Amino acid sequence: MVKRFLFEEDQAVRVTELCPSPHLEAADIGDDIGATKVVTIRGVTKKEVGAEKVLKGVVFFEEFDRGMVVNRTNSNTIAALHGGETDNWIGCRITLYRSEAAMNGKIVPCIRVKDSVPKEPEQTASPAKKGKK
Repeated sequence: MVKRFLFEEDQAVRVTELCPSPHLEAADIGDDIGATKVVTIRGVTKKEVGAEKVLKGVVFFEEFDRGMVVNRTNSNTIAALHGGETDNWIGCRITLYRSEAAMNGKIVPCIRVKDSVPKEPEQTASPAKKGKK
């Protein structure tokens, strides 16, 4: 009989948590093609990434501990939405979505940036206070 072990009081763990990547991956956005996540940019930098230690842009978000390595497609999309100066991206919101792309002759999961600024979340009106006038 195989015992089933779960982490932290029987909470299921995503596969990305078992072997975490140093950067965001498509599965972090969602399980299905087209899954979306609205995020707020908190920083942009250049870092050496991959086994080859190639210097690439990395965008960090309020909603994730790990950053997303940006390719030309995603950086151009963000620039079209929020301008070409990356310092101006801080605090801006974008929508990431899970997609697929061809790489080395294979179709692989990837993260893309939607080409429209996400709508601001609706503010819920606070209930009127009862009591003193």
